[in-house]
Amino acid sequence: MVFSLFAVTTLLRLGLIFISLLALVFVLQLEGYYAVTLLLSLTTLALAGEFLHKLNKSHLEMIRFVDSIKNSDFSQKFTSHKTSKELEPLLQSFESAMQKLRMKRAERELDLNYLTSIVEHIPLPLISIKTSGKIILHNNAARQFFAASRVENAEHLDAFGDTFKTALLAVMPGKSQLADYHFDGVKRRLTISASELIIDGENEKLISMQDIQSELDTAQLYAWQDLVRVLTHEIMNSITPVASLAKTASELVEHAKNGVESNSNDIDIHDDLDDIKKATDTVASRSESLNQFVQNYRSLTLMPTPEKKIIKVSDLFVKVTNLVTPNFNDNSIEFSSSITPPSLELNADPDLIEQILINLIKNSEQAFNESSKSTALPSIALNARLNKNGHVVIEVKDNGPGIPDDIAKEVFVPFYTTKAKGSGVGLAFTRQTMIAHGGTITLDNSRADETKFILVF
Repeated sequence: MVFSLFAVTTLLRLGLIFISLLALVFVLQLEGYYAVTLLLSLTTLALAGEFLHKLNKSHLEMIRFVDSIKNSDFSQKFTSHKTSKELEPLLQSFESAMQKLRMKRAERELDLNYLTSIVEHIPLPLISIKTSGKIILHNNAARQFFAASRVENAEHLDAFGDTFKTALLAVMPGKSQLADYHFDGVKRRLTISASELIIDGENEKLISMQDIQSELDTAQLYAWQDLVRVLTHEIMNSITPVASLAKTASELVEHAKNGVESNSNDIDIHDDLDDIKKATDTVASRSESLNQFVQNYRSLTLMPTPEKKIIKVSDLFVKVTNLVTPNFNDNSIEFSSSITPPSLELNADPDLIEQILINLIKNSEQAFNESSKSTALPSIALNARLNKNGHVVIEVKDNGPGIPDDIAKEVFVPFYTTKAKGSGVGLAFTRQTMIAHGGTITLDNSRADETKFILVF
């Protein structure tokens, strides 16, 4: 029996107390035994006190054990080196139970840490929105997604665009929908999914967000490349023999004309041959121009893989400035640049990025020259900074005539151009280059008197 020793000692103490009380009652009936009466009284009290002390000690140990469980305080120790032998089995049972509880808690904490680590390393941002509007960010991806912004309730979502906030609040559990995210010059397309949880009797919506902008850009890019590849192949197959035959026909007409001139004075034949030669020359010339035109479009499918390396943005800006600004004084164009912080670095292909910036600045310069709208002081600015998400952002902006909304939607579409001699390849090539770098380029068309292209790496 676990409590055999405790039971024996308890019965022994009760027996001694009972005997002492019987003796005391017996002595009280006799006269003159005052000393014995006093001695028996003290003995009875001592035995009763010692018995109560033992009971109280075991009772206190039980209370400590129950309180430790109630308060989840599993650090309590139940050792018997300071107690009597009779309580040792009880304390050993308490210590064994406490050890199992400690192991269970350690296992639970290990599982919790494991699940927390998994959630933290999930690349998709996970957030919860309670019915009260309170927002909880569950993982590192969510904290990075919202950057340094304070996001604790639904009102704080206004900083990321009305459509984004509306989509998060409106998405139904078990459903998915698209949402547009706008923050600090970055525009992204997201797909959001929701599920419903009940925590402590309160409903909350668990939302995961996946950035599909890069996938959309890549899919669109491949679609354009495939289209261009097919078109150029078919057009080249048709143009090449036409150009060759037209050139051959022109040479034959020239040869025939020389033969007729030496053997005949028929003016009509000479005129007919001249007309035929002009026609064949025109066909040959236009075929050659069309051939060159198609070759330009092939550049969209033949872009080299970027050779990335760490470069200083300041060095990049110096090269670009030296190449684009020589004619600015003649055209009265003010040029400025800024880098924050000055030591900002970028992991990119310097040649490709340099060409992008040159093309964008040249576009701004051409916009000033071709616009009928007069600008008091034409200016072009080249700025670089770190955004709140830690990405390098380069902006090229001018105070020119701006880009109408209907045109702004099409500027990155291959072959689309509003210029008389434009090919529509420049901005499409720029977008393709940024996608190859894992970045984006967007047109900020929020102001009518400004054109600003934003490159995010």
